[in-house]
Amino acid sequence: MDNSEKKKVIISQNLHNYPRKNQLLPKDYIKKYKADYYAFQEYPRDGKGFRSVIVDKEGNDKSIDVKNVEILWKKYFPWTEFRSGYWSETSIRFGYKKIVILNIHISTSYTDNLRLVILQRLKQLKGKRVLLVGDFNAAFKNQTDTPIEENHKFLSCIIGEGYTEKEDTKEKSNFPHYTFAVEDKDKNIWLKKKLDHVFISNVLRDDENLSVEIQYLDKVNINYNHLGYATMSTNFSDHTGIKICIGPASGKKTN
Repeated sequence: MDNSEKKKVIISQNLHNYPRKNQLLPKDYIKKYKADYYAFQEYPRDGKGFRSVIVDKEGNDKSIDVKNVEILWKKYFPWTEFRSGYWSETSIRFGYKKIVILNIHISTSYTDNLRLVILQRLKQLKGKRVLLVGDFNAAFKNQTDTPIEENHKFLSCIIGEGYTEKEDTKEKSNFPHYTFAVEDKDKNIWLKKKLDHVFISNVLRDDENLSVEIQYLDKVNINYNHLGYATMSTNFSDHTGIKICIGPASGKKTN
């Protein structure tokens, strides 16, 4: 490996890209938040709607064809159209090591379909270095003010497929880092949830030559004051972003 390569930085961010005054365009996000790759959810399509996409630091779409995912979808749900707008994939290299990136946005309209296909895709990628990121619209029981058993079970199934959730250095099981807040107007309270996640395959986790660390980007969140983290904000989204840094493990060199 070329040891001059210090790290690769990937940011996962739901852009919450609906027309409004403080909308931040993808090109502006890329300019402000420096990374090698951006896994965007709710990236604006030409015309109406949005999609999940992976772009590089020049804004070029690096998403690869996901025909194999469409085949999985058609296997289990042949009566419905593959919801390609909620899914993107690519692969990157750190030295000679290949890392697959899956960028997921679990729509509340197609929850069960997307969940099943994700788990089946993870089975296909068994034994590979995989980075699974996105807006899962689900939290473990300890990561939300409103626990939902089905959501906890789904995320537990990801763990069961050989994955580990990455957390920042301050995060504890009894002190999760929330990424989303919604107002319960009837009770006049804000409910906090961790809907955005970074999972890494245990193959990647156990690679003694590689290190994966994350950092939360709370300042983009329009509800930051209800999450209790940032004191200042250049906010535009209802989701906190997550920066992932992949680099050589301390004192190690990649093969």
